[in-house]
Amino acid sequence: MQLRTVLEESDVFQMSAHIWNLDESGLQDVFQSRRAVGEKGKVLYQLQAAEKGDTTTIVPVFNAVGTLATVTCLIRPHSAA
Repeated sequence: MQLRTVLEESDVFQMSAHIWNLDESGLQDVFQSRRAVGEKGKVLYQLQAAEKGDTTTIVPVFNAVGTLATVTCLIRPHSAA
């Protein structure tokens, strides 16, 4: 049975609050700037982290009528050294 047939038979298209979407995004906790703002002719310094950093995954879930479920953040645990 095709998905469209199942959705039509269960009236999901008539209940848009039952249609949900999940969009996963990854965020870095260490940033590297490519631009600088400063006084012309003065030396600018940039500090850079020695490590690459970790990625935090953000998972927002919302439905077709705009209801947002609880946003989930997935943070990688650090292992004991």
